[in-house]
Amino acid sequence: MQRRIKQPTKHLMPFMQTGLALAILLTAQSAVWAQTTPAAPAQCTDTRTATDIVRAELDTWRDSALGQALEARSERGEIVLAVSDPIMVMSQATSSDFGKSRVFAYDKALLNAQAKFIKERQTRTETELATSRFDSAPAMDQMQLQEQEREGRLMRIGDKLFALTEAKLDNALREEGVDVNTIENTEPSKKLDIYRERVGRKSVTTAMGQIAGMMPIENIEALDCNGTAAVATIAVYSDKMRQFAQDVAAGKPIVADPAKASGKTLNATIREEIRVGDIPFIAGLRVVNDQDGFPSLVSYGQWAFVPAGTTPQARERAKQTALNFAEDAARSQIALYLKGSMSLMDSSSIDEQSSEVATITRSDVTTEQVSEIIEQQLRTASAKATITITGVREIGQWVLDHPDLPGVQMVGKVLAWSPQYADAIRSATGDSKRQAINPVAQPQPPQNPSDTTVRKSKSKNNAADF
Repeated sequence: MQRRIKQPTKHLMPFMQTGLALAILLTAQSAVWAQTTPAAPAQCTDTRTATDIVRAELDTWRDSALGQALEARSERGEIVLAVSDPIMVMSQATSSDFGKSRVFAYDKALLNAQAKFIKERQTRTETELATSRFDSAPAMDQMQLQEQEREGRLMRIGDKLFALTEAKLDNALREEGVDVNTIENTEPSKKLDIYRERVGRKSVTTAMGQIAGMMPIENIEALDCNGTAAVATIAVYSDKMRQFAQDVAAGKPIVADPAKASGKTLNATIREEIRVGDIPFIAGLRVVNDQDGFPSLVSYGQWAFVPAGTTPQARERAKQTALNFAEDAARSQIALYLKGSMSLMDSSSIDEQSSEVATITRSDVTTEQVSEIIEQQLRTASAKATITITGVREIGQWVLDHPDLPGVQMVGKVLAWSPQYADAIRSATGDSKRQAINPVAQPQPPQNPSDTTVRKSKSKNNAADF
């Protein structure tokens, strides 16, 4: 028996058609929702801590071409490569204080690198002094026994060597400024202790004064799955960088190196760093070559704030306060590099007897203790350091959300000094003095249009800059 399917009555047809249309619409909309609804964020599965991640990144940097080149030069004694330990940001990423704590962590990372430089430089200085004063072999005529020594009394070669060594030690003590009476009345076994203490203090004093030649070149920052962050700083000391600080502070001529010309202005460089989002991770002072190859100082000052004010005016005030802090930091970095660090040698000499300097000379002192001592010395130097040079100008200002932390706004001011900036101001004021000196033009071979193009990495320096 065939079953008959009952057709809907006429008065129900409009409702059936409407229901069918709604069903089709809902089905279509569901497809749209499925396409536009964002996928759930990927779960963070890296179990490493932020400090472990930073250590791994530092190892990767050491294996890079620049890292290997700088390590090789450091081992040869041409420069000192100082890589800080990973420094933890004390506030969690969810804290409103994270941005400021992050800035403080970068400051501590630089201090940590400086402490490593002090210890490294101290060891080198002591080794150099010991080699020059004690490792040279005595002349043969000094080793020959006199006739009266052969006939009158026996003298072993060992006694002769000891006498020669003690004579060298006495001479070394006199060179270190030890009083003659103290040398004559001190037991031979105690003389070496006096010498070690004097040389230790001298080497620390020298190293403190050389901090002006130390320049950060790269920063590394990591945020782990637990919301904890860590940072590190890589810095290089070279006599060239220290001489550059002295020349700038003294107003001496600065010669351009056309081979290092960047091809774009300092302002354009900063705009690009802001545009691509690199600038929040550039902390501290840098030496950068401008468009014409003149070495220039670029100081990156940072601060942070949480835009949580109740009114737009309150949020704007918070932003302006943060920008003021960033500008102060940028100015302080230039002043300390040019003036404060240069005065550390003198201030260290004055405080040579202080417990702080004595602490550094102990072999068992930790890097953290040295960092604290350097910080105290730098605070004193910073209080006296002011920018008195011509040619410092603002070349950039930025306000950006931290790329990994929504709600934390980072701000920055970038100040720069270049010999060309200085000369522009002097020219406008009628001063005939000039600091930007172009080298004598050399004939350049014609370029083949088919030559390959070499593109540089984002690093501002190469191993030969130092």
